[in-house]
Amino acid sequence: MQDYEELYDSAKRRYYNACSEINDCNNRIARYEQEKQQTIRTINDLKARIKKRENALDQLQKITQKEESLSGKILDITNKTADASANYMSMVTADTSSARKNLSEIYGEETNRIKKRLTEAMQTVRTKRQAMDAELEDLRRQLQQAQDTLQELKQKISTAKNDLGEWKRIKRNAAMDMEFYHRKMEEEGA
Repeated sequence: MQDYEELYDSAKRRYYNACSEINDCNNRIARYEQEKQQTIRTINDLKARIKKRENALDQLQKITQKEESLSGKILDITNKTADASANYMSMVTADTSSARKNLSEIYGEETNRIKKRLTEAMQTVRTKRQAMDAELEDLRRQLQQAQDTLQELKQKISTAKNDLGEWKRIKRNAAMDMEFYHRKMEEEGA
């Protein structure tokens, strides 16, 4: 009779230990699932931010590509102004004429101001682009980290579910052992 009582108590300890472990597994699974959902939201947010930055970079690229065309047009205007000035100067023959003006000087200042503004604007665009490139690289790094975290969480959930199944099996076996030893004790006591 003593042996069955000890075996019964041992099965009972296994049973309650399994119950505790089952609760622990369920709590871990719930916590991991919550972290998983938060990580998925983070991934979606990062993907949206990356797409937005990529679109902005495309626009900056288009602006940068226009710089050469604009510089060429300004150079063309400068050359045409110089030609017009030379033609105008040759048309005005009187040296003392107040009408004799150098058009390159008159319009050159404005052209130089436009060139300076274009150069400043393009430098600002290049600076913004470098900053956005760095930000985009950082967002992609964060996305990779979040995706790695998501995979780790999925693995942890899978492991916890496997552990849960094992503890349920142990609990079921302990319950059957308790029932068996309880019957044996009753048979001996009868």
